[in-house]
Amino acid sequence: MSKPSKPPFIAGLYQYCRAGRCRQPTKTLKEIALSLRANPSYGEMLTVLSGDRHCLAALSQVGLKVAKTFEDAPEFVKTNSAHLMKHWMCIWALREFGEFIWVDWDTLMVKEPQDDFYEYCREHQTPKFIRIKHYWATVNCGVYYAPYAWLDRMMAGLEANLTEPNDELCWAAVLPKDVVDDSRFWWGDRVINIWKEDDMQVVPAAACFLHVRDLRWSNYLSSSQKNTSGVNHDRFT
Repeated sequence: MSKPSKPPFIAGLYQYCRAGRCRQPTKTLKEIALSLRANPSYGEMLTVLSGDRHCLAALSQVGLKVAKTFEDAPEFVKTNSAHLMKHWMCIWALREFGEFIWVDWDTLMVKEPQDDFYEYCREHQTPKFIRIKHYWATVNCGVYYAPYAWLDRMMAGLEANLTEPNDELCWAAVLPKDVVDDSRFWWGDRVINIWKEDDMQVVPAAACFLHVRDLRWSNYLSSSQKNTSGVNHDRFT
């Protein structure tokens, strides 16, 4: 399978279902609206996926073009779509494109990725995750990369005996036991998690994406970051 010059960026929307009890993704839809204001380049950059026709309609209403709808997903995925649907979408992307970078909506692209970012993605043929010390699910999938070599293990994770249906636990079930100490699986400063507002003032220069608690924190980005990133910080001032 020939690879494009860079992996495709993907994102999605799906209903929040657990054990067949579903609710509409109202919170995520509000997040998407904020994300598109903060990251205007996401509209063109992301391959957008939809869990069902209702999500398709909602995504279309905010001006997003949907590449695929997953009403044909396995029943066990639809019954527990929060967040097995995300994992299923990523499995589709791996089969379709040979690799992908998933991007959650609660992220800020503070610097456009360059060739060195994509080269790092493909190093060691390992998935790359956000490292959060003592994180409950081991890996954080707010922004993550996966190569085709991990397709079988992604499928195995979907079928693993999990404490709860969750895409991050699907990954934790198939990763090496020493993954926490193995730098081949982590973004480092390229993608970081920011849960405290004060940390927006010390964003590493190498960061391309921030996984943030509040998208309005884009106002904290430095002038240099504002000028070189895809973030539209003025929308929140």
